Amino acid sequence: MKKTEHIDEIEYSYDELELLINFILSHKKEYIQQFLKERGLHYSYTKALLKDKIYEGIEKENFTKDELIELLDSIEEYGNQHIYLFRVADNYTKQLRNKSLIIKKLRKEGLEEVFNNSKPLLLPDEPTICSIVHNSNIFKIKWVEERTRKELIDEKIEGDKLIKTYQIHLKRGITTFRVNLITGDAELMIQRLPSGSNYIKAKEEYLKYLSKIFNVDTLSIVNLRSAITRIENSDEVERRQTNFETISGGKASFKSRRRGTDYINDPYLKKAREAMGSNVSAELGNFYWLPNDVLKRKIHTHIYASDNRVGIFEECTQQEVEYVLSRIRNFAS
Repeated sequence: MKKTEHIDEIEYSYDELELLINFILSHKKEYIQQFLKERGLHYSYTKALLKDKIYEGIEKENFTKDELIELLDSIEEYGNQHIYLFRVADNYTKQLRNKSLIIKKLRKEGLEEVFNNSKPLLLPDEPTICSIVHNSNIFKIKWVEERTRKELIDEKIEGDKLIKTYQIHLKRGITTFRVNLITGDAELMIQRLPSGSNYIKAKEEYLKYLSKIFNVDTLSIVNLRSAITRIENSDEVERRQTNFETISGGKASFKSRRRGTDYINDPYLKKAREAMGSNVSAELGNFYWLPNDVLKRKIHTHIYASDNRVGIFEECTQQEVEYVLSRIRNFAS
């Protein structure tokens, strides 16, 4: 007999302040330590003690919950992002420099309160703009949204029913769109999804939101396929893996034995790669950008030719992300 599937979902119940603190402490403790230090408070604690100190700081009014949300926004804006690189048409970039024109569009959409201001939001039900920055150099829009991850915790059969019970875990997502008003370069930065990899769908959804205040028809996406091969041939990265398609449609992949090693250091892989030359089309580049005058450590990236997407992994600083994206743009040009 065919069984029908029945799904029970156990909602994630939470105290908002506790969830906010847990979100912050899921990142490096240095962020909250610096936050406390800037307020003249003791900060050299383990994560377990930091949690108590944050509660104590709220109770003593050393800082507010809104300030903690703003801290979380700043932590999550860079790193663990999947990024689409664009160019904005020159004539529209010029229009975007006009402050009064921007304000007029925002007023029409009821967004004046976030113009050069931030609105602390922890988990809005749908993607909501929490800040818009506009000055002579940049136009930046930041959204925050509630995300969920389903965890199967029980499965049983009752009669003709297959009953699956899931725990719903709440996650938080930050997405940023920004335009450099000097160069016309733009990027849509989508924080890593809690599950799956449908970033094309996420991109289209955010471009739809963006279209209410920005002419998305002026955007042209940066083609990254040729950049993969050029980066591979540079001395700026450690090559963990590259995937290629041959002229005849075959697939080839080169991957180092383990993380922290470059596959070019394997003489057999190097010889095989050299034999293929340029008679291939790049599909994936898995690279670690090497330390230099700007980068103080390796930065891990994936470049996906299929949808012209860059993945930057682990927590990063704004300077690290901007440097890596500038180099990828350079190799794509």
